[in-house]
Amino acid sequence: MKKKRIKIAVLLVAAALLLAIIGYLFYQLHERDMRLTDHIPGTYQTEHPEINGRYLVFKDDGHFLFYRQFAILTKGTYKREGKHAHVYILFSSDGKKWGRVVLYGEKIYLTKKDGFRLFEMNKMSDESMYINVQEE
Repeated sequence: MKKKRIKIAVLLVAAALLLAIIGYLFYQLHERDMRLTDHIPGTYQTEHPEINGRYLVFKDDGHFLFYRQFAILTKGTYKREGKHAHVYILFSSDGKKWGRVVLYGEKIYLTKKDGFRLFEMNKMSDESMYINVQEE
């Protein structure tokens, strides 16, 4: 009788541990899905904008503007890359591929068409913000 109670207790502990592990895995999947979002419109800035900072504005209408204060660097359109909800391709105003963006939570990672330069940018606003440049 005592062995049977010990077996039941061990099985209950094992079952509780298994449920805790499964719950943790579901929580991690949910957190990952929250970080891999597909809502890109807004304004992003490089770290330390006071030192040659750059800004990237995504509008709801599919247009973007890459600038630093007092100078527009590039403007064009963007679209989601295939079925990847968090990857976007950027096209310059002449229709050529200009770069690619990966959206990860409140950050984006921008690579230009040459693929050698990587910008990490933080979201500063859900709105389109233009600092010392004119929206065109």
